[in-house]
Amino acid sequence: MHKEDFRRSVTRNDAYISDVRKIYGLSSTDNIKNEKIINKILSQITLEDVKVAIKRAENIRNSKIKEDSKKIGNTEVYSNPDFSIHEFLKVVLEDSGDL
Repeated sequence: MHKEDFRRSVTRNDAYISDVRKIYGLSSTDNIKNEKIINKILSQITLEDVKVAIKRAENIRNSKIKEDSKKIGNTEVYSNPDFSIHEFLKVVLEDSGDL
């Protein structure tokens, strides 16, 4: 989940690791896939961060051109990095009254 705008494209999964370390106050050698480090990261994510990330994801999706999507049923599906998890989180927060 992005706590900041991330507008540059990446070609490798590990290209964003230094940004994650900086945002979450980790050392340059911390393994972000280590359970202890993951828990440290998760402890810094608030409900407000999730709400802002949902808006950020919606803005990113809205800025994509229609040709980048594929229609499956009634849903527009986009390739990575659009995993659509923000839609699920939005529904959960709306149903719980937190959004």
